[in-house]
Amino acid sequence: IENTGEVDLENVVVTDSLMGDLSPWFVDYLAIGDSDTYTYARAIEETDTDPLINTARVDATVIVLGNPVWDEDSCEVTIEELYQICGFKYADWEGEVIPLASWNITIEMWDGEAYGYYDSILTEADGSYCFTDLEEGEYRISEILKEGWQQVYPDPEAPTFGVHIVTLPAGATNPADPGTFYNFINTPELVCDDDTIWAYGGDADGDEVMDNGTWMVRHNNKIPRNPSNAWGWTNYITSLEDAEYNWELWAGAGQNDTNRGTLVGTLTVAVNSTTECVTVTYEITDLDYELIEAHLWIGDTPLPEETVRRGRSTITQPTAAPGLFPYSPEIAADGLSATFELCDFEVDEDGGFWVSAHGVVEWCEPHPDAWAELEPLLPVLPE
Repeated sequence: IENTGEVDLENVVVTDSLMGDLSPWFVDYLAIGDSDTYTYARAIEETDTDPLINTARVDATVIVLGNPVWDEDSCEVTIEELYQICGFKYADWEGEVIPLASWNITIEMWDGEAYGYYDSILTEADGSYCFTDLEEGEYRISEILKEGWQQVYPDPEAPTFGVHIVTLPAGATNPADPGTFYNFINTPELVCDDDTIWAYGGDADGDEVMDNGTWMVRHNNKIPRNPSNAWGWTNYITSLEDAEYNWELWAGAGQNDTNRGTLVGTLTVAVNSTTECVTVTYEITDLDYELIEAHLWIGDTPLPEETVRRGRSTITQPTAAPGLFPYSPEIAADGLSATFELCDFEVDEDGGFWVSAHGVVEWCEPHPDAWAELEPLLPVLPE
């Protein structure tokens, strides 16, 4: 308020159409040219009209003369409701939902032609984020992906392309309605590698086995005339009598030393004397591994034979190259087993035959950068 007249004023009373009597916060005497100010904050109420009109009135008495004077002024404010877009940032790991803090979430606003940067925020300790005081319009919410992580939700492929498109006010977050939260879910990328596996029918840490002068298990690289020095085994079965043999599947057992390798499963060889058929089954029991290739030899020699040229002549020699093994067991969709049945195959002069079973298993582990962030957040299981 300001005294713009030519006389001093006293008994100053200030009233406000929204807040009532404001006189206690003003002086009650205004000399010519003097002014006084009071500022207040008032929350918009549901009953307020739009536009909101506020009128302030000043009543006073002229000094000496005592006659009353007054004046008032009004202002008009357009009420614009503001909205919020909120959500959570999670990791999905083996069924556990883990909140992720300090991930950058970005919001962009559509201007009629393109999305433009509006704001960004880091997720809280509980994984939450919230953009507040937003006007009506269309917004795009996205995350800044960290090294070693892959996005699960929203689907990074079409049609969502890993972002949330939110139109306000219809899509505003209501804290009481979980369906109005715009979440982001990630999982660590998997870094995968593979290992060779071979079936071992012995019980001596990968050593060769002889029984009564007959070789039962041989190292592939010790088979006469085999030029390869690669590790692996071939196993001898003495007859086509009904029997079931259960051998170990070893991965990465370099130099045929099982102490260097990992036991990943079993190989079962079932012999049917009636049909003279053999059924071979790979079974992966270590679920960290998946069978992706299987190659099999069954026959009257320790390994299949190949013909190669030596100068102007050709020779026949055994080969442990899996690509030259003639039989390929069918691998199950889950990568945990493979089966093959063979009938009418050659046996040696004693009625026995050899089985050499090769395969390739794949194993995967979380990306080290993602795992470094995730592992400390995982629940500790009781021992």
